Amino acid sequence: MQRQHIERLLAEEKASLASPPPLPSWHDNGAMKAWVNTMLDRMNGVRWFEECLVHIPPEILTEKAERRAIEEAEHGNIEPLRNAHPHLASFLHLPQRKRGQRFPKVNDKLMRAVADVSRIRGLWKRHFGRVKRQRGELSAEEIAAERYKLDVEKVRRAVTHRARHRN
Repeated sequence: MQRQHIERLLAEEKASLASPPPLPSWHDNGAMKAWVNTMLDRMNGVRWFEECLVHIPPEILTEKAERRAIEEAEHGNIEPLRNAHPHLASFLHLPQRKRGQRFPKVNDKLMRAVADVSRIRGLWKRHFGRVKRQRGELSAEEIAAERYKLDVEKVRRAVTHRARHRN
């Protein structure tokens, strides 16, 4: 019963993506920002419903949890890894750092903003046939930064950094 309800909601969300709100003028900053935010919200809704419907085998869930615990340890939080392996907890310690060295910080909002920049450009490419806007018009980075209440320059640097170090 609940699965059918979620499937129906997913179909509605996908239909809303298939029929986007009216396209704004390419040069109207306010209308473009509102349109992009609406489309991103719809895309997030579809992703959420798809995740609800997917049955993930327990082995993959534990593998993902393990990977996440290792990532946390690499950023200075050893507790998830110790909780995952209580029989090894007394042997699990953070690596020694040289004087002044710190663990890298993870900014989750920044990572979501960087992902949204590529989604925004994908939306523009699909619906307008363009990817970048002219000077004086809101850029994808500016829309994403405003959406997550971040500094635009931080988002720009993160987008550039990600592109440079992509495998």
